[in-house]
Amino acid sequence: MATLATRLTVEEFDRLPELFDGKRELVDGEVVEMAGALFGHELIKSDVAAALNMYASRHSGWKVFSETKFRLTPFDSRQPDVALLSTLRVGQTARDQHPEGAPELVIEVVSSESASDLESKVELYLATGAKQVWVIYPEQRVVWVYREGSVVRLRHTDTLETPDFLPGFSLPLQNIFSPQSVESPRQ
Repeated sequence: MATLATRLTVEEFDRLPELFDGKRELVDGEVVEMAGALFGHELIKSDVAAALNMYASRHSGWKVFSETKFRLTPFDSRQPDVALLSTLRVGQTARDQHPEGAPELVIEVVSSESASDLESKVELYLATGAKQVWVIYPEQRVVWVYREGSVVRLRHTDTLETPDFLPGFSLPLQNIFSPQSVESPRQ
């Protein structure tokens, strides 16, 4: 990841021209260019977004976003791979602005980030309003579910359920880790 040396605010960052065909985030005032994702990363992201979209279509109050910028602090703007945002917060965000604070649910699919960068990102999401952060490791076929004060590790044979947060949501992890699987998750 390449970075620029000048510390920027989110407003200054948003005014920068698009210089390349990739993803940029603002991390403590520094512009960080993110590496492009491979197809496997995008496939998992798509499968998780589809499961959440199915859930949102059956349970009002939620919208699913992919690669949407969120203003977390005056010097941090992040784009989760997938985000679940309450429709209340969607309604409070002007169309020409980025949502303030972290989405209620953040999903990151790990492809190139260092462990310390990812740890900082999870902590920032939780500190700025996320109720949960799901970190998916495709190579290891595991998902870490972070909540304030707790973390759970799920394997590819487990089912991701979070009844206290998303009642009725159920995602068999084999559905996102199996390249042959194109079945819809049960809802």
